[in-house]
Amino acid sequence: MKKLKKVLFKTKEEAEAQTGYFSVSSLMITHDLARKIYSYISSNGLTTFSQPNQKKTCNNTYTLNFTLKIYHNTDKPKAYISLPGAIGYYKHTLETRVSRINPGSPTEQIITHYPSDDNLRKFEELKARSPTLEQIYFWIVQKYPHDLLWMDYSMNELSFGGWGKSSESGDND
Repeated sequence: MKKLKKVLFKTKEEAEAQTGYFSVSSLMITHDLARKIYSYISSNGLTTFSQPNQKKTCNNTYTLNFTLKIYHNTDKPKAYISLPGAIGYYKHTLETRVSRINPGSPTEQIITHYPSDDNLRKFEELKARSPTLEQIYFWIVQKYPHDLLWMDYSMNELSFGGWGKSSESGDND
């Protein structure tokens, strides 16, 4: 059985009611929608790391739960949202560091530096307000379904009977 290029479920409950199991791992979206999502990420302080790829044809913006990749090819501009995200800039503030003073001597001291309560609080607040890839998918389906071009997803295909709510058929390659 061929896998559909995309399926359009408005809620997780609807998806699981029709499939038994539903999970999203990657989305291809229009360049316009990618700019809207980038604006949302930036204005809400959800970026954990950002950098261009080595060839500078794409800019990768990381959040805790997903990565937004916007390609700059003017012939066919495209964008992807995919797993995983990254802790990025927060990594060094969340680490427990151990320092040794005079290692190997009888006066050796081991000092442990734990993350500050303020840094832990900021990270927990970021986690609480960071959407998951599936939440982004359901938001796109509800608000911009035509901007979803393709997706990589998993579902229990044996119980899926709602072919009328899906897009055209085709391989997912």
